[in-house]
Amino acid sequence: MMIEQRSHTRKFLSAACAAMMAAAVFLGGCAKEEEKPKRHKHNDDAATSADTSLTVESTGVVNGYEYTLTEPIEYGPDLDYGWYIRETEDERYVLICHGMEYTGGYFIEVTGIEYDEATDTVVIRVMHTRDQDICTDAYTHACCSVKFKKLPDNIKVYAEDDSEVMFGGKIINTEEWAVDVPVDDDYMLIFTGGYPGHVCFTYVYKIADDQYRYINVVRHDKDSDEYFVKGSGTVQYFGAFEYICQKFGSWQYVMVKGDEDNLIPIDEYLKSKEG
Repeated sequence: MMIEQRSHTRKFLSAACAAMMAAAVFLGGCAKEEEKPKRHKHNDDAATSADTSLTVESTGVVNGYEYTLTEPIEYGPDLDYGWYIRETEDERYVLICHGMEYTGGYFIEVTGIEYDEATDTVVIRVMHTRDQDICTDAYTHACCSVKFKKLPDNIKVYAEDDSEVMFGGKIINTEEWAVDVPVDDDYMLIFTGGYPGHVCFTYVYKIADDQYRYINVVRHDKDSDEYFVKGSGTVQYFGAFEYICQKFGSWQYVMVKGDEDNLIPIDEYLKSKEG
């Protein structure tokens, strides 16, 4: 399923994608290592001290909502770090994704599900772990999920440090794992980069002083008009994009609004901002 975008967006992405394909990072002739989904238990020695709550039941009821936890997997959907909603005819899923890593052994798992009566919110708590015994050169996208018979009206997800995990969207395509976030033309700039088979774009929208919204988009083929949104979120300071874009694969070049044909190397762009 194609993510619909305005013609201007499609035009400059086509030019940018062609330029990116010509860059050296895409001329290695290598393909992404194909890995079939596999399941691993996390290594208890690799878990943090936060694992005191790992006794959460795999099935249960929270404020009348029946849920079932799934075992964490290392090769999940290639979505951003965040949580997503996936609906089937009979079931509803909350997927919590770790985001891309360049090696294996990363997992994210549910450590608690509770109800906050004050805000009428079902709260899901997760923890990131790393199994040092698992080593691979493949790109991995760890994830876990909570299956509900009926989706709670209000959901929040928090990591082990109490930081909120952002909602990334509703999944509308399980072949490409695309989400239903529209890509608008009122961006201020775009970070771009990629890895074999993926040209990555991070659109940046300024909401207010020191507050930005971003949308991450992937394109597989420079000759195709298909774009797939892989997640979105907000940040409170511009410097946060270094981590976000490095994890997504778009931290190589910058395209400024109105000058999209000019791919500015990221180091050059950052230096110009300092000046």
